[in-house]
Amino acid sequence: MKTGRIPEITRCRLCTVITLFAVILSATPLFAAQPCVSDGRQLEWEETWELLLEESPSIGALKEAVRASRAGLKSAAVASKVTTAVTGTGVKEEADRASSAVRFTVSYSTSLFGRETAQVKSAALLHEESLLSLDKGYLDLYNHAATAYWGAAAARVAVRAAEEELSKRRAFLDDAQLRYEQGLVPELDVLRAKSSLAEAQYLLSTKESQMVNMEAMLKGLAGWKNISPAEGVLEAEPPMHETPPDYGKVCKEHPTICKAELEVERQKALLRLAKKTSAPTLSLSASNSLALDGSYAATYTQDDWYGSATITIPVTDGGAAHWAAEKARAGVASAERALASARAGVMRDLFTAWQDYQSSLTGLASARERFGLLAREREIVLLRYREGLASQIEVLDVQTRYTEANADFIDSKKAVFVACAALAAARAELPVEVDQ
Repeated sequence: MKTGRIPEITRCRLCTVITLFAVILSATPLFAAQPCVSDGRQLEWEETWELLLEESPSIGALKEAVRASRAGLKSAAVASKVTTAVTGTGVKEEADRASSAVRFTVSYSTSLFGRETAQVKSAALLHEESLLSLDKGYLDLYNHAATAYWGAAAARVAVRAAEEELSKRRAFLDDAQLRYEQGLVPELDVLRAKSSLAEAQYLLSTKESQMVNMEAMLKGLAGWKNISPAEGVLEAEPPMHETPPDYGKVCKEHPTICKAELEVERQKALLRLAKKTSAPTLSLSASNSLALDGSYAATYTQDDWYGSATITIPVTDGGAAHWAAEKARAGVASAERALASARAGVMRDLFTAWQDYQSSLTGLASARERFGLLAREREIVLLRYREGLASQIEVLDVQTRYTEANADFIDSKKAVFVACAALAAARAELPVEVDQ
């Protein structure tokens, strides 16, 4: 190791580098760094939610399913309605003779044991289930959107912190190299500074990858609209929930449970319908001859009505009714078990969401306190460093712990926002209105 008296010019250079290094270390506000570049629209949380309601592919698909189920309900009701038709018949007979007739027919066909009513009931229940699926879709979207939005916001701030830390490690390396050249520190200090710089570079690349992933998730939920969280959203205080969930109310009103209950009713309606597969049917029709010509005029009288009634009683159906009923019974049993599973799942999710929310509040308080303590410790170490009483290793150590505490504080805040959204979804009580 080189030893000896440091020349005056070199000493000035060393003082300049140390001063610059101290200035860089002292400029580390929590949220005041230069914003990361983002190409898309920067939206507040409420604006993001409104956009997702309009652009979300999953919500769009559920709305189309509602429309389809409504059409199915209307179609099921057609079987129990009177139908009309106009028919025309022309017959070429011997020589140049021809006969023709135009008739107006009114028809009605029905099961003698209410099969059509069971079909309409099943279709109506299926339509109600589609509406509940849409409600559940809103809850899922709200939960996933909060995870993506607040995750992207926190990842952006984490990238800024990593960039700041990288600049400090570079300054530390420059300072260590200059000290080594002047024989003040061993080469090990330079190697340690280089290793610290490489670690900061890896941390930055990891945080950037996390930010890209979260923003991609947010854009995917919005139908690949180019959006990102607005600046400074994490500065807001998260909402607070002091009242524990009403488990009994949620068990009665949650869309998942209500849908499972309707599915049990629908399967029972299908069972009643299956039992009527071979039920007798009654068909009624009445015809009026609007125009007659040729042989038809000799057989029928124009403007007279002719009616018919037909009863069809199936004798054998090859076991169709039996196996249809067996299939329906299995459907009822499966739906009842699915209902029990849905109740257990909703209660589990609600309990977990409440516990996660409570834990996130505790974690936020702890992270805030730790960050405050390290901020104060950092100020003291920097002051000692400027006075020549602390080494660069001490400064780097406290700065690293300060950066970690900063990241923990940001993640803790994000965790509270995400936990609030998860709790709202588990309670089936969104804090915003949804127009269906």
